[in-house]
Amino acid sequence: MAFFILSPLIKPNIGNFPTWIKQIEMRSFFTLVFSSIIGFFAMATNHQIAVGGSLGNAFSPSSITVAQGDTITWTNGGGFHNINGNQATYASNPESLGNGGAASSSWTYQYVFNTPGSYTYQCDPHAGQNMVGTIQVNAAPVASPLNP
Repeated sequence: MAFFILSPLIKPNIGNFPTWIKQIEMRSFFTLVFSSIIGFFAMATNHQIAVGGSLGNAFSPSSITVAQGDTITWTNGGGFHNINGNQATYASNPESLGNGGAASSSWTYQYVFNTPGSYTYQCDPHAGQNMVGTIQVNAAPVASPLNP
């Protein structure tokens, strides 16, 4: 193992040059694959939004910016609430989101934002009391050989 790790530091002789190149190529390949897998999972974030409870008829935060691929988890802390970001209610939303009808039980709702854009959502029973939230989803940067 030590030879494999130190081999790039040792000038190869002509007799083992192809083996040395193969070792470097395989190590580079596995490093690239491993880094890509770790990078993919490290990029996505789960954001939390509190619903109701001690906040009253409010979301906290009521406005948030996330990256494409991120998840938001809403958690009802108490009260009769729901999440409604359907395109029937907010036609400019890039996609519909929502957890259905309002409920007073403890609940959580998760949504993965795969489409960039601006989203608006509300709690149906309290929309008239301005229980509305906004989400800005920024597009994920595109990796290229020149911009990894």
